[in-house]
Amino acid sequence: MLIITIIAFLGLAAGILLTFIAPEEIKPLKRYFQFSYRIILLLIVLALAYYKDLNLIQVVIILLILAAFTTIDSLKRLLFSLTPIIIYISKDNPAALVTTTLLVFILGTITSTFYAEIKNNKLINKRRFIFKIFYYNITFFVITAILIIYSFI
Repeated sequence: MLIITIIAFLGLAAGILLTFIAPEEIKPLKRYFQFSYRIILLLIVLALAYYKDLNLIQVVIILLILAAFTTIDSLKRLLFSLTPIIIYISKDNPAALVTTTLLVFILGTITSTFYAEIKNNKLINKRRFIFKIFYYNITFFVITAILIIYSFI
């Protein structure tokens, strides 16, 4: 499970690389990144509903919680850190595990573009950008460690 979560976390690295390669494209596409962020979250919920046989009430409750997370910017940063829980829930089914890991990877790529500070089509302070991403998402590894320890108990 550790390797799977590391692969999912590499989505942030892919987003960092995307931002370094084309910083001039981040600002004009920010609206589309936010839209695709919500779509990926919806796909994650639908994948969990499909593979875990969730009923309609459970799906609606999850969607309402995600709606709260996506409307408040400070909670949006926390949301990616909670994705190891989704991976842990889907670990019993290989198809669900691959699907959710791929979706979390894509979500990480989109999430890291939200941290970019672009001015005059250039990324401002690259070190600060990388630090902010890892600072806000350190709980990703903490939650992963807790879930791995829990699975051995």
